[in-house]
Parts: sequence; C-alpha cells; structure tokens
Amino acid sequence: MASGNNIGYYGPYDQLLLSRGGEGSVYYSGCEAGTQALGIEADGKIKGCPSLPSGPYTGANIRDMSLADIMAHTEPLPMNKVLRYSEESIAHLWGFCGTCEFKKMCRGGCTWTAHVFYGKRGNNPYCHHRALEHDRQGLRERMIRTDAAPGAPFDHGIFESVIEAKDAPSPAVSWLDRGDHALAIAVRDGGAPYAPPASTTP
Repeated sequence: MASGNNIGYYGPYDQLLLSRGGEGSVYYSGCEAGTQALGIEADGKIKGCPSLPSGPYTGANIRDMSLADIMAHTEPLPMNKVLRYSEESIAHLWGFCGTCEFKKMCRGGCTWTAHVFYGKRGNNPYCHHRALEHDRQGLRERMIRTDAAPGAPFDHGIFESVIEAKDAPSPAVSWLDRGDHALAIAVRDGGAPYAPPASTTP
C-alpha cells in the first residue's frame, strides 16, 4: 500500500509513512499528476490524476486523440513536467507554500487539495509542517467557505484561510447550506459538539 495525497508533508512522521515503515530517508517530492499518475473519466476525459476537478485539469478526450498525443501536446497535463528544483517548478506557488523552506521539494503538496479549497493549485492548507509552524508561532489556521459547490461532477466550493491565535475562542457555529437544509460543522461553548435543531438537519 502506498501513501497518497495528504499524509503530512515534512512533519515528524512523513518519512515513516512514505518509506512504508522501512529504513532510509524518503521525502515527499511534489504532485505527480501527469507524470506518475493519470486519470480517465467515464466519458473519456484524460486528466493528470483521478482526483482532480475536470474543467481546469482535462487535457483532451481519449475518443478524440491518442493518449500519447494528449500527454505530449495538451494542457494542463504537462504541468508537472518541469525541471525539479527550478524556479519554473515553483512559479505556481503562493500563500504559505510560496514562502516555505521546502517549496522546491514539495512544490505545494497535493494539487487536488489546494484546488478544492482555493480554486487553484499552489497553496495546500493540509500540511503538517504548516500546522506545526503556525503552532510554533501561537497561531492556527481555520477554513471558511465563501462559495458553495455548483453541483457538477468533481466540483467543489471555495474557501479562505483565517489565521488566528491558537487559543482564540471557536466561532459560535458555522453553517453550510445544503438546499433547504444546513449542517453545523463547528463547535461552540468550549468545545461541546453542537447539535442543530431537528428541523435543520439534512
């Protein structure tokens, strides 16, 4: 079994997880979409990874082009086919990832995670090193949804990061609209789980 996506980049346990419990130094070396991985959707769309949203990451359709031509000539499949550790390999980074000491090795972590939070790649909030750095500075990062998912296959909402003191009170409650329903996703009153009224549960 191989680890994938978000296992804790450059934290205290990533070598153990990446080496599958073996010996030696193993480090995460960035998204492999379009290089070590490939995704094909039910209608024939080819993208760099099965997890990626369709629109911004589809190269072409296998019904219209050969796989070799799709891989060689269509965007955005070659997005990771750049010289490792070069400036080009990190040109897409922004936010915390754009300033990180590991950016040339990690290249922003999992593309899917960054995109489904922010609508673009290059800044991954699911990073152990990032959480530890915030904690070291007495901070924490919280995600707030600003736009709902439109309801298409592989879609996602849009979120923004809030960096705050790690001992700041949690918000009273945070709601996600689901049609006529809503779901409480935060806690209130000192960490006690919040149970919404029966009429508002999905």
